[in-house]
Parts: sequence; C-alpha cells; structure tokens
Amino acid sequence: MSIECSLLELCPASLRRAFLGLVSAGLASLCLVMPAAAADEFAEPRWLPASCDAALHGLSAAPDARSAARWNRDYRAGIEAIGVRDLDRAEALFCRSLQAARSFPAEDLRFAETLDELGLVFYLRADLENAEAMQGAAVTERLLSVGAPRGLEAEVSATSCLSSVGVYLKRLGWIAERQGWAEEHASWVAAPYRILAARYIPDRVVRSRIDGLIATYLLLEDYAAADWLTAWQDELSVPSDPSTLTGP
Repeated sequence: MSIECSLLELCPASLRRAFLGLVSAGLASLCLVMPAAAADEFAEPRWLPASCDAALHGLSAAPDARSAARWNRDYRAGIEAIGVRDLDRAEALFCRSLQAARSFPAEDLRFAETLDELGLVFYLRADLENAEAMQGAAVTERLLSVGAPRGLEAEVSATSCLSSVGVYLKRLGWIAERQGWAEEHASWVAAPYRILAARYIPDRVVRSRIDGLIATYLLLEDYAAADWLTAWQDELSVPSDPSTLTGP
C-alpha cells in the first residue's frame, strides 16, 4: 500500500516529538503504514539476530494469537524510547517486536521495519558493525517481502509514510560513508538485489523466498536482475560456512 501524507501532520504527537528530535542528526524514521494481516503464517518462524539473545533470554519464542498485539505495543514503546534517547530500552523493545513478528506472513513488512529501527538504535550508539548488520538485514528482508522495488518503493521521499527499500538503503548509506565502503553501497542503490551477496540474513531464509523475488523482476522484464538472482540461487544451493551468517 502506498500513501502520500505529511509526516508531522499524521504521526501521533509522541512520534512527532521523536521525529523532530532526530531531524537535526539526519536520523528521522518515517511513519509506518501497517499492512493488513494475512491469514497464512510461516510454517517455520523467521530467524532472529544474535544481538537480541540477551534481550530475549527467558522469553517464550512460540508465536500465538497475541503476537500482533505484542508487536504493536513493543514497537510503539521502542519508538518512544528512541525519542528520549533510552537506547537500551529501545533495543530490548525492538528485539521483542522482532520475536513477535517472526511468524507474520511473508509479505508482512513489520519484521523488516523492526530491523530498520534496530539499525537506528545501533547507529545512535555509534555501534556501526551492528548498525550495518541490522540495516542490511532490513533491506534484504524488505526485498524478499515486497519484491523488485518500483515506484514509491524505490524512492527516497521525505513526505512518504511508507518506509521503502530506497529509504532503508539511504540509511545504510550513512553507515557505509562512515565505514568507508560508499562505492559498494552505491552499486546496491543502482541494483538493490545485489545486496543478497552480502549475506545479511541466513542463506536458508533467502533460499526459501528468492523465487518470489526473481518472479517480480521477470514481470518487470528486468532480465539482467532475474539472471543475477538465478545465478545467486544456484550458488546458495551449496551450504555456506555458518560463521558467515547473521543470526541462527
């Protein structure tokens, strides 16, 4: 769903205050338009980043009928925690949001959106290694959820209420500039699907969902992208070193 709006006009007051507090640092998050819940859930819950292990210790990982309500509560509280710079609390809340979103449908955007917010938390801490891991994972999950970016999904718009692949990539660019790999990042902006080669999420996840991404590029008649992804799919058929993966 694509909706244009004025961010400061439509976001809740608490989130407007958080947004205004982040603008001066160039770190503002865009207002999220929530997708409608689909009936089907993943047969196997999604991966979780190892950086969330401590925050989730002792909490039940089993999805249930309350998962969507828990995501709503913890995600909003996490945004508010960022607004007052309580980054430890924000990290814990977003990790809990990720856990709640693990069994949401493949096209649901809340898992990617939560990874994006975790990337912001780590960026604000100047923990660029974890910020890159979360932001790169957010881009990858977003691509696998919505397919080839087009229209608003490919754009970086300050007035869009839809956090898009373009927006996620822009935020990853802040990290790339500080780490000295802006040229590689620029190649991903030109061809977002190439981010899969960075292996920000486990290979098993990509293997199970890459067919849908290839199909969206074929429908757009972007055969170069489809060919690259098909070649990468073949490479993923050979298990990689588990130590190169993010998350279990």
